[in-house]
Amino acid sequence: MKKFLVVLLALAMVFGLGSVAFAADTQIADYADLAGVPAEQQAAIYRLTALGVLAGDGVGGDFRPEDTITRAEFAKIAIFLAGKADAVDLYASFAPAYADVQDGTWYEGYVNAAVAFGYMKGYTDGTFKPGQTVTMQEVATVLLRIAGYTDALKGTWPNDYIRKANDTEIIAYVDFVGPRAATRAEVASIANETLDLNMVAEVENEVAAGLVEKTGNPHFVYDSYRRFVQMYG
Repeated sequence: MKKFLVVLLALAMVFGLGSVAFAADTQIADYADLAGVPAEQQAAIYRLTALGVLAGDGVGGDFRPEDTITRAEFAKIAIFLAGKADAVDLYASFAPAYADVQDGTWYEGYVNAAVAFGYMKGYTDGTFKPGQTVTMQEVATVLLRIAGYTDALKGTWPNDYIRKANDTEIIAYVDFVGPRAATRAEVASIANETLDLNMVAEVENEVAAGLVEKTGNPHFVYDSYRRFVQMYG
């Protein structure tokens, strides 16, 4: 499949529309290094690129699909995917959330925001480990939290979120090994599938103790759509 067709497929997957309007001078990145990447992951990469959640080296450049992602980089991805990028400057003005998140670094605002919104957490030793590679189970956990799931899920981490990732099929197009470092292509795939989930909210179960899930509007999808229209509409 030619990359241009993959782009069109990705855009169709985003909006389910028969046509999408673009500015005449708009170019969507046509990456040079995706030949060996499965079609589903390619579509995810172009979709997330179009939405501004992920970025490679631009038109004709590389995406580096096999590269891993640090926790700091993933905090940025999470905030963009959640539609919270407007809050980054505010959170960058606050004290770092963890001792190893240095004041004034490019990622400080993203990490502070990701922690404040409940998407990411640090470690029991009081660190965030921003330079450590993010694992597949961490990716699934954070993306499901963005979709509204919480630690009230049945079971203990990471099995609770891994089970939900299987149930929701957001890991359908990756070879999921929880503790393994996630690649850029895998992150794109899992994030892409998460975009198609409805937001959920926890409500009291009147029949038995505990919480049940209630589907709602996918607010982060709407935020991403608005950003897309601003960029390309």
